[in-house]
Amino acid sequence: MRIPMSVRLVLSSAAVLLVGLGSVAVPSVASAAGPENCTAVYEAAGPKVAGEPTELVLKDYQCGDDIGTLNWVVMKAWDHADYKGDSVEFKISSGEECDIDGYRWTSMPQYWNDRISSFRAYGSCQGVRLYNDTGTSGTPCGSYKNDVSWVGHMNDIASSFRNSSEKKEC
Repeated sequence: MRIPMSVRLVLSSAAVLLVGLGSVAVPSVASAAGPENCTAVYEAAGPKVAGEPTELVLKDYQCGDDIGTLNWVVMKAWDHADYKGDSVEFKISSGEECDIDGYRWTSMPQYWNDRISSFRAYGSCQGVRLYNDTGTSGTPCGSYKNDVSWVGHMNDIASSFRNSSEKKEC
């Protein structure tokens, strides 16, 4: 069953807290008026290592009107081509722009695995790689630059991704 929702993801580079899926709240079904606003909070799994992406882990997942402080949007993805359908915003703390190593999103938040069909990349995070499996692994993989109105062979199969300041091959 597909549950429509808009999800906001926030990266906090503060304290590291790993939360298992058993403690993550499950969102309710959206009302007929539209998607419910949700927040999926991601943060760094450890300190930045030169030459490596900053790995992110899910910290918390909540739905409701009070979604907390809005930060810088790295990427927004849609479940249909041409930026249509349900969407999810991936955010990081303000001032935390992408470098050549970028960010590693090891898994999608609940209900977003295998759903991405189009996306927009923002700020310095213009290079995007979508991966078939969690942990930014598996084949096929797709490498993109800037906004993409249809992800082609990666349509509805992405389970993790990376953002960086430049396009890199898988």
